[in-house]
Amino acid sequence: MPLDLISILFLSIWLYSEARMIRYKNHTVSDDFELSSEDQATLQQARIDSADAHRKHSRSEAKIKQIRKSGANLRRNKDGTYDRRSKLGKKLNRELPLAESEFYNSLNAISFSHGEQKRLENKPKDSAIKWVKLCARRDSNRVNIMICGSFVFLILLIGMQPEDYWYGILFIWIALGYTLYYIFCRNMKRSIGV
Repeated sequence: MPLDLISILFLSIWLYSEARMIRYKNHTVSDDFELSSEDQATLQQARIDSADAHRKHSRSEAKIKQIRKSGANLRRNKDGTYDRRSKLGKKLNRELPLAESEFYNSLNAISFSHGEQKRLENKPKDSAIKWVKLCARRDSNRVNIMICGSFVFLILLIGMQPEDYWYGILFIWIALGYTLYYIFCRNMKRSIGV
């Protein structure tokens, strides 16, 4: 593989990592990743919805227990419904599916609101981790360009042909890139408290 292609590959990788960081500002503390006022309002609404869903769940659960208790002395059909010959049986057969429907709807609402709460509560940490990974990749590519460029320059100074050592240069790029990425990630996570 000619040195020109390796150089173009390395520069392309570096420029790509720089371009991905354009839309992100430099963060220095974890407070930079806090929720926006819109997200805080959404989180507050999710908490309200969760409390409301819990109330509906408790109410529907109590209603189901009350229906089953009042129908305890009634005969049951094979399909599990109450005997339709009595007035109470007809009434309980109408009320029980509605109460069970409300019970399951409230479970779904609880699940949804808890998921929304969890997503919003984890949003600052998730955005911080995303920023750290992108920043670490960019910084490791910056250092990698300098080190691999120095390595190629050293090969030229010695009088060798860099084209003969392209596999070594590529190996150094990959090994150094992952090592530096890991080190930068760990240090940035520690410095911003993620």
